[in-house]
Amino acid sequence: MAEIQGRPIRCLINSGCDRSVIGWRCVPSAKLNLSTYELFTANKAPLRVIGDLDIALMVDGHSMEANVSLLPDIEELLLGSNWLIRNQCHWNFTTGTIKMGDLELKTHKRSSVDTSCRVVVAERCVVPPRHEANIAVKVMRVEAETAEPVDWAVEPRELTPGVVAARTLLSNSACVLARVLNYSDLQVISEPDSYFSCAANGGVGDKTRCSVRSR
Repeated sequence: MAEIQGRPIRCLINSGCDRSVIGWRCVPSAKLNLSTYELFTANKAPLRVIGDLDIALMVDGHSMEANVSLLPDIEELLLGSNWLIRNQCHWNFTTGTIKMGDLELKTHKRSSVDTSCRVVVAERCVVPPRHEANIAVKVMRVEAETAEPVDWAVEPRELTPGVVAARTLLSNSACVLARVLNYSDLQVISEPDSYFSCAANGGVGDKTRCSVRSR
């Protein structure tokens, strides 16, 4: 866990990512520089980059800096190999520590690999003003598959100004439908592979699942 401008933020360390990135909701008022980077996911899908900036953060009471790209489609701070190299970090996977000179930071493993996942738009969809629509979405799993199927759920949230997503239980299939409401006066277009939301493990039992479906 880190802090940016006094606000707590989850910080993911990823040596397999060349570039450090941060979600725009973490620094909504930041002054940006024009980005010179083209970023892609592991499956070569392009990522939308708003700009670049230098951020100051606190980790375990220590002041640090990071040069990051600002993305609209993530909710956290990801420190990649450029940050690790810049700070001459030595990462000990056995002890779960990162040494930066005389400073040693303790890393924390996630309690579960199935806590959340990324949901993206599967097919192009146009939602007229003042209308509801079903959008085809797909769950992008980055962790190893578990032995048992997992149901994911998208919580109600505002996707963009005037557009909200309803709580949707996503079955363990490749492509499912999510419900959205466009209460604005503008047409909204969702393009394939664009970010839709972040889903969490539904964790519902058989009784709860039956009651939801009957409703």
